[in-house]
Amino acid sequence: GEHNAALAASEEVLALHRARDPVSDDVGMGLNDVGIILHTLGRHDEAEAHYQEALTLARRLGDADGVAIYTNNLAELAVARGRPAEAEALAQKALTLAEPIGRRTLIADCCTNLALALTAQGRGAEGRPYAERAVNILAALRSPNLSEAQAALAACAAPPASPRPG
Repeated sequence: GEHNAALAASEEVLALHRARDPVSDDVGMGLNDVGIILHTLGRHDEAEAHYQEALTLARRLGDADGVAIYTNNLAELAVARGRPAEAEALAQKALTLAEPIGRRTLIADCCTNLALALTAQGRGAEGRPYAERAVNILAALRSPNLSEAQAALAACAAPPASPRPG
């Protein structure tokens, strides 16, 4: 119920931004917001379309922050969809984009997604340093997202399951 209400409100805000200036950071952020809600609702194809459109717009606008965020959201979506090889490539790219920007929460989120993607491929030992980095950043920031990074770290340490095809 609450997610559907949030989706309706976010779609309305997005429509207003599009009407005012279709090529703007506000439209990109609106697309991302709608994508996040769609992802939460399990509507992965629609979420991906919104993230991709936001990414295209951010590139067009030269919005480095947006490109890193939307690439990382695509990585998180690929993890959720059980596409770990795709998730790994996207998370690595997002991390490379996020580091020069220096937003520590974004760097931590990229590291978490990269650790999860590697672990899903039976490569938890490779993912562990990324998960540790995410935990360290988020603990220092007292972030509410710390538990997600800690769960990724625990997954890295667990014995590998049979890897899923990526």
